[in-house]
Amino acid sequence: MILPKLVTKQFILLNQKSNNKKNVLELISSYLQKEIKIKKDIIFESLYAREKLGTTALGNGVALPHARIDSLKTTQTLLLQLGSGIDFDAVDGKKVDVIFVLLVPNVNSDSHVKMLAEIAAILDNEQTVKKIRKAKKTQEIISILNSSQN
Repeated sequence: MILPKLVTKQFILLNQKSNNKKNVLELISSYLQKEIKIKKDIIFESLYAREKLGTTALGNGVALPHARIDSLKTTQTLLLQLGSGIDFDAVDGKKVDVIFVLLVPNVNSDSHVKMLAEIAAILDNEQTVKKIRKAKKTQEIISILNSSQN
């Protein structure tokens, strides 16, 4: 499993506040701009363009926004735990409060599809998502994700 190598404390944001999908994508873009040195507009437009194709909400209060970015050199993740749920156009109608972002370099590779499937499988586990919602520290999230892969 590749996930433990991708998720680090620096890229876990707990108890965040957001009003809506666009606002949370802006928050994600602003944070990642500082950390990965890619303009927030590029990140936002990539994520927003993907959302226009169809929601990335998986159901059960979880979303998996993802995008390919030309100037990105390595795969990047970010996990957000929201203090309260927001509308993310989920098919089940539930508000989203756990958001796992995946950005990948825009290269001719299907490896991101495998990563998306792996992340979706972990976030499909209701017990894992409940633990993520209750976590108060970034190290708890890392432990939850690591134990969910056993």
